[in-house]
Amino acid sequence: MNSFYKALFPVSFACCTLAFVACGDDGSDFLQAPYGKAGPVVPDSSDDASSSSARGASSSSLASSSSVGSSSSLIESYVKGSSFNAFTDKRDGNVYRVAVIGSQVWMAEDLRYYSEDLQFGLLSVCMTTGKKGACDGDKRLYSFYSAMEDDRCQVHERCEGIEYPHRGICPEGWHLPEIHEWKTLSSYVDGNANSLRALGGWHTYNFGTDDYGFSAYPTGEWFYQGTKHDEVARYWSATETGGTDPESAYEFYIEGVGLKVQSYRKEYGYAVRCVADAGEVKLDKFVEVPTPSSSSVFSSSSEESSSSSVESSSSAESSSSEVSSSSLSSSSDVSSSSVSSSSAWDPYSHGEDWNSLEQITDERDGNKYRIVQVNEFIIWMAENLRYADSTATPALVGNTACIGERGERCEEGNLYTYAAAVNDLECATKVCFESEKQVRGICPEGWRLPKKADWNWLGYALNDGSVSFDAAGMLPTGERNGNGVVKYDGYARFWLVEEDAGSSAFEGYYYAGDHLLQKQSYMKSFGYAVRCVKDVE
Repeated sequence: MNSFYKALFPVSFACCTLAFVACGDDGSDFLQAPYGKAGPVVPDSSDDASSSSARGASSSSLASSSSVGSSSSLIESYVKGSSFNAFTDKRDGNVYRVAVIGSQVWMAEDLRYYSEDLQFGLLSVCMTTGKKGACDGDKRLYSFYSAMEDDRCQVHERCEGIEYPHRGICPEGWHLPEIHEWKTLSSYVDGNANSLRALGGWHTYNFGTDDYGFSAYPTGEWFYQGTKHDEVARYWSATETGGTDPESAYEFYIEGVGLKVQSYRKEYGYAVRCVADAGEVKLDKFVEVPTPSSSSVFSSSSEESSSSSVESSSSAESSSSEVSSSSLSSSSDVSSSSVSSSSAWDPYSHGEDWNSLEQITDERDGNKYRIVQVNEFIIWMAENLRYADSTATPALVGNTACIGERGERCEEGNLYTYAAAVNDLECATKVCFESEKQVRGICPEGWRLPKKADWNWLGYALNDGSVSFDAAGMLPTGERNGNGVVKYDGYARFWLVEEDAGSSAFEGYYYAGDHLLQKQSYMKSFGYAVRCVKDVE
């Protein structure tokens, strides 16, 4: 337990008055928020990342944000002088811990508020399950419109006449932070992502120290294809993108070792953390700080208890059907299989099942690949393709990179754009294949790129236990975004042949923490791994 948490457990609960802390007549404490109101701040040009509906939209690090005054005496006064560390949202009774960080008072938990009377109440979903409506204690992901909660912020239009700070969907006495307030936070913690991460709940970056009690957990995101669970914490700001784009606003996010900001589509769903207005924050509860295990990445309550969010695929008879979540648009295509797996399996390294598999040799470059037969029809590679001969295959030039944020995982395979995977540059912007077509692409001779049905067969084999996750080699691959930036997270992503439009095609993806195989349409300019398949003769 770090020093901040120790300080939150006072020996005496007597209410006393120190700097910024006072006692209420009803026994509650008041925490002074020591900063005044400020108008909207236009981000620096360096932060004005262009809007994009892609996951890899341009972003900028906040580690070098402008300096801000801090008050160490404020934190000392708060933790020693207050009997409480949380407040009650009078609208619904939810209780939230708070954290004083420099000159700011932040909610130390993600907002969970929902009401059917909200102006944009339908534009939010439950964080863990992705469902709309009440979440039974689960935290929520809100669209920008829901977070702003103001009829002056209409869909596809810029907000007009908004005064800042803007309360939005936050409790009374709190407001939706502007991007300059997120930058103030980042500057105070010297851009140290781990200092804001909770002590557990992360896989790839499980190094959180939570030095200030902010307790950030992965939030995932909600977009057209459904709810995505990953190793990123994303929060809306109240600041819209400048220029001529009325459909984007800024988010603050914690990814890897950085604290960053980027412009994103307003209809996407991110978490909300509110910051206190100038004046007094009424504290009326004492809540122990949860200490979750590192395996509980997504939680369903304020106590960070884990919750399942998958729907089972009942039988192989539905292998050709696409099971769409009710929270998705009609054009979405996300099917899933609920998969049980041995807790002894390590999703970040190969085990005995994988090491005992038969191998084949790619005659083009001598690379060897383990293979696994998933049923009587199909054989899958149990390793990611590593083929990178751009002289023999010009489509690879500029369209492939090794796995790993610094390209340090070449032995685990390459990431390819769709055009590189199918070995046809014209396919980057046009539909090339009918659904029944067999496409070799960059696979070895006698092998081909997988289709949706092949991905389904793999899922069923994993689901019924005939193939283990270890034997399938389902290790994270990360992705390469449209700007060529590679990230390594807890996801394994593989190209499928089927296309959705000229600029998008389907990927099969899997998250190491939830044993859930899914597929969705995404931009062909992104880079995913390639697993080749072979029909049983």
